[in-house]
Order: sequence, then structure tokens, then C-alpha cells
Amino acid sequence: MDTMVKQSLAVPMRKLSSCVTGVKEREVWARRRAKRGTGGVKSSPPQTGQTSVTRSYQTDLEKERMLREALNAQKHAERAAMRDHFRKKYQLSKASVLH
Repeated sequence: MDTMVKQSLAVPMRKLSSCVTGVKEREVWARRRAKRGTGGVKSSPPQTGQTSVTRSYQTDLEKERMLREALNAQKHAERAAMRDHFRKKYQLSKASVLH
């Protein structure tokens, strides 16, 4: 009778202990990972294209950068013209720096 009880409780106890320790579960997941790596179920290929939101965001950033560069170029040209004007007015050499 004692062995019969042990046998009837052995399977549920094994399942319970594997749930608690996670050993069996780790083995199952390891097998699944191994299958996946050796040509098992194929996942979809990674998407190389960008979404339309990302593309539009990138184009907006590019436009803003170009506008900023144009404004900076204009500002630098105006400063260069002012430097040239004051050099001529006060007869300064090109080596002098105005603060």
C-alpha cells in the first residue's frame, strides 16, 4: 500500500517540484531555442525600411538643419562685411581682432 501511494504521488510531486525549481521549464525553453536556431520555426526577416513617420521626421530634421546652416552663413557674411567696413574705416590690419 505504501508503494502504491508513493507511485501515485510521484508524478504530481515531480511536476510540482519542477514548477517550483523551474528546472523542467528551463529545459523546455532551451530546447525551443535550440530548435529555433537549427532551422525550426522561422521568424520574419528584420525590417530594413523605415516607417513613414520616421522618414518624415528625418526630412523635417534635414530641412531645419539646412535652414539653420543658411541663417548661420548669412550671419557670418554680415559679420565679415562689418569687419571689413571697420577695418577700412579705422585702417586696421587683418590680424587685429575686434571684440
